[in-house]
Amino acid sequence: MPFSFSSRISNGVGSSGGQDARYPGNTGPSSATASSYGIERPSTTELNDGVIERLSELATAALNSPDKETRDGAAQQLLFLSSYEYWDTLRALLPRAQNNYLRFIVVKGLLFLVSNELGPQERTEMQQYVLEYLQERRRSGEQLPFYLYNALFSVYASALFSNWKISIIRAESAEMVDSSEMAHNILAKLQTYLTTEETLDCVLEILTFFARQNSRLSILSVKSSFAKQVLPFFFSAAASMLSSAPEKAALVCSTALECAPELDAPMVRLHHPSDTTITVLRWPAWAPALSQVMNECGQALLNHPEGPCAALYSRLLRQCSTVTSPQEEYIASRDDVANVLLDVSGRLVLKVQENPGRTELLRLACALLVNTFERNDETTVAYLARDPGAIRVWADATRYVLSRPFDDEEADLRQALLHLFFMIAERMLPPKPRGGRSLEESFTGHYGACTPPRTREGGLAEPGFSAERLGRQPHPLPVGAPRGPLSSERTREVEQQVIDIFSTYVDLVINTAHEREESQELRMSSTFVLQAERMLQPIAEVLFCERIDLLPQLVDRLQQTIRQYELCVRARGEQQAAMHSAAATGGDGGIDCLGLSARSLLQELYMTLAVQNMSVGAALSSPAETTESTPLFFTYVCLSRLSVIVSIFAIALLQGTANQDDSVLGAIAAFACQLLVQEDQVTANLLQCLSLLDDGNDELNDFGGTTALAMPTSSGHAAQVHIGILRSLFFFCSCVYETNLSRREEFYDITVNLLCYVYRYHSDQVALVGDANILLTRIVDFGSSGTFFLGAGKLMGLIEAVKEDELPLLRAPLTPPFAAGALQLPSEVAEARHGFLTAFTFYVETRYYAGFPIADVISALTERCFDDTRMRVSPRLSFQDLKAITKGIHQPDTLQLMLESIIRHKDVCSAVVRYETAVAPDMVAWLSVLCSRSGQYMDEENLSTTQWELTSLVMNVLCFYFSHLSYPSSPMTTNSDGTPAFGAPPNVDGGVALSDNVDSSFMMNGGSGSTFFSFPADAVEAAVVYDVSDILNTFCSAPWCNLGIVLYYERATVEHFFCGAVELLTTTSVQLLMSEEGRARVFNAMSAAVNSSGHTFQQLHLLYMRQGVWNRLVRQLTKCLSYMYAPELIDILYAILRSDHEARQRVPHYKGLEEYTLAATFNEICTLVAVAPHLTYREMAACFGLLQMCYDSAKMLCGEYADRLLDLCSAYHRVRLRLIINSLRRGDGTHLMTEYMTYFGQSSNVGVLTAW
Repeated sequence: MPFSFSSRISNGVGSSGGQDARYPGNTGPSSATASSYGIERPSTTELNDGVIERLSELATAALNSPDKETRDGAAQQLLFLSSYEYWDTLRALLPRAQNNYLRFIVVKGLLFLVSNELGPQERTEMQQYVLEYLQERRRSGEQLPFYLYNALFSVYASALFSNWKISIIRAESAEMVDSSEMAHNILAKLQTYLTTEETLDCVLEILTFFARQNSRLSILSVKSSFAKQVLPFFFSAAASMLSSAPEKAALVCSTALECAPELDAPMVRLHHPSDTTITVLRWPAWAPALSQVMNECGQALLNHPEGPCAALYSRLLRQCSTVTSPQEEYIASRDDVANVLLDVSGRLVLKVQENPGRTELLRLACALLVNTFERNDETTVAYLARDPGAIRVWADATRYVLSRPFDDEEADLRQALLHLFFMIAERMLPPKPRGGRSLEESFTGHYGACTPPRTREGGLAEPGFSAERLGRQPHPLPVGAPRGPLSSERTREVEQQVIDIFSTYVDLVINTAHEREESQELRMSSTFVLQAERMLQPIAEVLFCERIDLLPQLVDRLQQTIRQYELCVRARGEQQAAMHSAAATGGDGGIDCLGLSARSLLQELYMTLAVQNMSVGAALSSPAETTESTPLFFTYVCLSRLSVIVSIFAIALLQGTANQDDSVLGAIAAFACQLLVQEDQVTANLLQCLSLLDDGNDELNDFGGTTALAMPTSSGHAAQVHIGILRSLFFFCSCVYETNLSRREEFYDITVNLLCYVYRYHSDQVALVGDANILLTRIVDFGSSGTFFLGAGKLMGLIEAVKEDELPLLRAPLTPPFAAGALQLPSEVAEARHGFLTAFTFYVETRYYAGFPIADVISALTERCFDDTRMRVSPRLSFQDLKAITKGIHQPDTLQLMLESIIRHKDVCSAVVRYETAVAPDMVAWLSVLCSRSGQYMDEENLSTTQWELTSLVMNVLCFYFSHLSYPSSPMTTNSDGTPAFGAPPNVDGGVALSDNVDSSFMMNGGSGSTFFSFPADAVEAAVVYDVSDILNTFCSAPWCNLGIVLYYERATVEHFFCGAVELLTTTSVQLLMSEEGRARVFNAMSAAVNSSGHTFQQLHLLYMRQGVWNRLVRQLTKCLSYMYAPELIDILYAILRSDHEARQRVPHYKGLEEYTLAATFNEICTLVAVAPHLTYREMAACFGLLQMCYDSAKMLCGEYADRLLDLCSAYHRVRLRLIINSLRRGDGTHLMTEYMTYFGQSSNVGVLTAW
């Protein structure tokens, strides 16, 4: 009998608006807006025009309304269309519907029923129904929208897949079912009813639908039949239609290759090709069509490279080049396939030679050649060896690309071309011996952690170049060494071409280094390659290749550039001397006063640079150019080139390609040692600003983007420095510490000098400080250098500088640009500052435990944060600094120092949260880290009052904060005994104001309303919620808190804190609670608050019951479960309901959780059990325990909700849910889980309860 559907769902389940993200079948209440659409459920005979019009309005509202509540409510009104009861109504409604939105809703209902309700015969009839409907629409001249076509094809594919799967499962083996014949019959039938393009669209949907279903199934016979018979047939059929419907046919061919499953995937892949390999089965079924596709696509691209299908053909060809097969037939014919691809690649690159601007064809040709090279190197090598001009053509194309201005869109093309020549060198050239010290020899330089590193001769290494390392003669090639597939003459030619290509790229990257803006990108880890450094990876890949002698060339460039840099040092020195002399004699210090020595040096410098790159001189052609600025410009050029060269070697170390020769380390180490020794004039004179408008005061100048100002220095001027060379040295040292070369003695001094130089003199440069922080943390955390690094004298000087507040990075922002108008540091500066504090604290702490002095710097830093002036000017920054320092603590003694300082200044914390509530989130974040560190490092046996005072302080501060969030306009008050008063302000009649979030039904059941706090929804940011969760978790799980003692002396504080913390979680949106960032932290806190045992927590749990906290928490957890499943949710719900169940029996006048709350939880658990892909035995036990407890406490409502689920869900789920509810109604819940698992197991193959 028809009746109003809206009345069936008006009771509601209490789910959040985000419920449809996890369980579309939730039967929550309809919105008031949607209820106005009240509609009778029509039968087939009642489908008059008025009913169809009302259904069209609902469908339009469900799919097109901008209001979410309207959409959800309308969708709920239409949900009955997915019920099998209205199967005939749906079939009759689709041909009569004229509204496309209604058609789409009807088709979605049909899809759900076809997938879950129908039998084999009905599914076969449904396939015919879809084809006839489409044919009828076409005959009537109506063009359906694409999304409707696609939905109808999905219905067809679903019916087809279900019948096909059953036929394979029923057969004794998959080979007994001829899926190729089935696919042939399907294609013939489709062509009878549909056009060619419609047929291909339907085949495309069939392939994707089958692939999606197979990915969820674990039935090997079904997957095997799909891979061996269905895919090759449709691929061949689409290949035969390339001439009639090229775009659609190519798309089907491409999709067929993408859908090919890898049935025997290896556990570990030792080789990772450039493009992912496609493995096909039954190669003879694929081979003819694959060859046809490759030839036709290649010919089409050659004839019409800019045609409408060019991009699709390119994609398909690239996929074909990655196809392999494990069968013998493929192994026998793979050379023929490779020859086809190589021929297409060769013709494409010749086409590019005619028109070099067609880089898209060059990109495809390179991909085909590389993919073939990686999968059949013998045939590729033979092809390149046969054709003397092939490599020359590729070399010309590569030179053309490299000669173009750098473009980010062509970065992948440059990388691919260079990788191609690396493979040519690896596969076609004989290996060459290396002359440097091998990695095995480097192991002899390793020493114990407490031994200062020495050279192998027993003395300290001297800076400078080692003739032994750089000048070794290569050993003669053994007689039996491999010579490669080429003749000696061709080998020399190919080798010269490869070296020429890489030399061109090396020169291009190095010579244009000064033209590129220095990267200010922050490095995330010690081995993180910056975006600007990625162009160096092809050079690093080939640098230590045994087949190419590129290393000597790069080492020679390194030495030449260092010598040019030394000329810059001398030229600037002579320039300054000449200017001072001219000034003393009354001259103007201009161009005529440089002196002959400086001019001679400049001429020599210019000639050496011009030999390498003639464009350098053009950079000085601007009107502002003067001889005075020439040394500065050349210095900038040299440092930029050196930074690139050093970064190349660093990436080579990182990639592991430098392990066979570490001779270059000595050259870089010698240069770095000379550059960074503070007593040398090099550091003072040549790392300073390199402005072309130098006026004699380097500190006041800037050059481009290389000296971006972050913070002021002590002199009031910008601390300007060439950051590129310093960043490259930081990166190089970090990469050295990641290898077995980390014990090389040269790098200890370099690291110490780098850190001290940047921290003490250039802490205004955020990128440099970030690199320094990473390197310092890496060394201390991994113990790479032992006491030699920890006890370094220069680092003691850094400690003294920090203690005396001499670092600009750490100074209080009392002057512009961070004065009262802008008290918050930029995020990059704050990150660098706090990263330094964390790394520095970690280092100082480790140094102290190694037995070296630290000048009590940690206490000085902590006291400075609590300074009255700093607290007044920038309290947020002070608490952020405290948080950073606390993060660096890893030992109990350091933690004790911090705690003692906090206790001394506890009044400051209370005053801040009372009068500067905007600062409270930063203070809560610091207290969260402090509590976490205390839980890790606090001695549980220590009965010091410090722990109790810390607990009291944190709880009182948070209670003040909770009071402000609940009643922001009310002043902070105290009780008659002088203790702080938290919670609601009193009413005029002396009573207590009732919180807005108190459940009235709970009050009627005899509960006591919450009188503590009343938080608005999402009262604070997500970070505060997560920090409060961490604090709550610590106080529930850490024994050092001594909650019993605190409860005895400060009961009100403890009660307010625990209730307030949990209530804050119940008023936070589900999306924030379930976010990936904070989910674990929130659930750990909830679990600790619920599951903690002992007399103290028994009292707190009774408090939760009296205050109604359990009820709100269960409702919130139910919303979270509706939003997304997490096993922790089940555990917490089970613990709460078990406590509630026990309290009903032993607590007088306790009525327990609300029945509506229990019914909502029952509804969600039923849905979870029915649709979850898999639940563990433990999760199943918890779910069925929850079902039993919910049903026992709210039989009537739970039964109503179960009936509602049965009315809406599919047959697949209905039989499962009926077993559950019938067993509970019989009182047979004890054996329910065993019975359920006997019939249905622990998994569900249908992950949705309803169609939408």
